[in-house]
Amino acid sequence: MEATAHFCPECGTNQGVKVVYVDRNDKPVGLIVLCVLTICGSLFTIGRAIIYELFAAITEDDGIATRAFIYILTSAGTIIGAVLMIARKLIGLYVYTASQVIYIITLVVGIYIHNSGTSFIPNNGLAQMSGIMIFYFGLPAIIFLVVYWLKDIRKYLT
Repeated sequence: MEATAHFCPECGTNQGVKVVYVDRNDKPVGLIVLCVLTICGSLFTIGRAIIYELFAAITEDDGIATRAFIYILTSAGTIIGAVLMIARKLIGLYVYTASQVIYIITLVVGIYIHNSGTSFIPNNGLAQMSGIMIFYFGLPAIIFLVVYWLKDIRKYLT
C-alpha cells in the first residue's frame, strides 16, 4: 500500500517533497519463490506419477499404481499447502509437512520394495538407480521441508 504526503506523519511539518510510505506487511519474496518452486515440483511429480500409472497398467504392477496414486495425492497436498502459505495461513505449513512426510516415506518404501531387499551397494546397478532417485526426488523434498520450518517463515505464517 502506498500513500503520498507533503507533511511528516509524526510531527506534521511540511516536507516540501513527495514522501512515499510502503506497507511492510508485504509477503516475503523468498517464501513466494519457495512456494512457486514447490508448486512446479509438485506438478512435475504428478506428471511422473501419471507415467507410473501407465507403466503399471502395461506391466499390471499394483505396487507401482499404488505409489503413483500416493504421489498424486501428496503432490496435491503440497500444492494446497503452498497456496495456503502464500495466503499467510499456518495450516498450509502443516498440510505441506504432512504431504511431504508421506511422500518421502512412500519414496523410500517404494525403492526398498523395488530393490526387493537388496543392499545399496555402489556396484549394483539397481542400487545406484535407487540412490539417484533418493538424491533427485527425496533430497529436495527434505531440504524444502527444513527451509519451510525456518523461524522467519513460521513467524510470517502465524
